[in-house]
Amino acid sequence: MAPPATTPTSPPSPPPSAAKGEEGSAAQPDLTRLPKTAVPKRYELKLDAFPDELRFEGLVNIRIFFYGARTSVVWLHSVGLDIAEASIRFSQFALPVTAAEVIQRPDKDCIGVRFAAPVEEGTRAWLTIKFSGKINTNLEGFFSLPYRDREGEMRRGAATMFAATKARSCFPCFDEPEFKAVFALEVTVANHLRVISNMPVMDSKTQGGGKRRTDYFHWTKEMSTYLVCVVIGEFEYLEAKAAGRTTVRVYAPWGQREQGRFAIEVRDCNFFVYCNVLQNLSPILCNLLGGKKIPRVL
Repeated sequence: MAPPATTPTSPPSPPPSAAKGEEGSAAQPDLTRLPKTAVPKRYELKLDAFPDELRFEGLVNIRIFFYGARTSVVWLHSVGLDIAEASIRFSQFALPVTAAEVIQRPDKDCIGVRFAAPVEEGTRAWLTIKFSGKINTNLEGFFSLPYRDREGEMRRGAATMFAATKARSCFPCFDEPEFKAVFALEVTVANHLRVISNMPVMDSKTQGGGKRRTDYFHWTKEMSTYLVCVVIGEFEYLEAKAAGRTTVRVYAPWGQREQGRFAIEVRDCNFFVYCNVLQNLSPILCNLLGGKKIPRVL
């Protein structure tokens, strides 16, 4: 990001607002759209959710490529999140460099992570941000999901609805559809809760004497932030194989599993239809199909 075009002649030293360099108000970008000096490629997102307390904590590692002019500020979206700390690491073995400042731009739903030294064009780095937030009750973003447990008691779970621009209320991110990346999620919840996400669970580990559990999910394919999905609660499911090889599950609240029976019974027809229409457009479906054409059933 270039410095301001004009330099004040008096006083000789710039005022405090300008002495910070690129984050000064005169030098800040418009932020109606994020600048493309930093582009995300991968997210490692860790969420520690407490649905009963309507809160969560998190940490996100974003693999960033720097393009265009050198810059000392990385702009990204964040709404209603408390940013605890931010740092950048330029290689696997390098020590992280702590951010000099996190600039708040609530009018644009943005934050700017500023570092003391500018980052050169062509650099690749990991941007790490530790944060916390509230689980809301507005059926958008990361919201509370009431359900009945096995005993019929009302409990709180949580779910996400990020379309079109609500991912920024759950984790700091480049929350525009153009900024596609792959995602690896780790979600920690009470041990009796189930977590559903975009991809299957790769591994699970208990902690806190077995009271809490972390589920590690496989990497997604490249996608926009609004497609990231997390659902937390107590669920049952029906499972079957579609086209003889792809596992399909239908989840339902506890005690309502049989209501998903019809969806399971029509799985093959639906699977063939979706594949016929989308197999040339969707990398995820192509991966599921192993690159093979599916016979048309229409």
